[in-house]
Amino acid sequence: MLIKVKVKRSDWKQELESFGNNMYLAYIISDSEEYTGELMAVISKKLGVPPGRIELKSRNGRDFVFDLR
Repeated sequence: MLIKVKVKRSDWKQELESFGNNMYLAYIISDSEEYTGELMAVISKKLGVPPGRIELKSRNGRDFVFDLR
């Protein structure tokens, strides 16, 4: 299943909110530019998918597409 995730930086919460058909808004606490690992951990926790079954398909700025196997 493919999901689309838009990332927003947050100072106090890590959260994943659904806002449509396989579309999510993720709030990430991160100081670095490379936060893909943190994002995958949030997706794993909130959707109950093991981290090894989450594959990054594409990235365009703050927009990510993941394949959940």
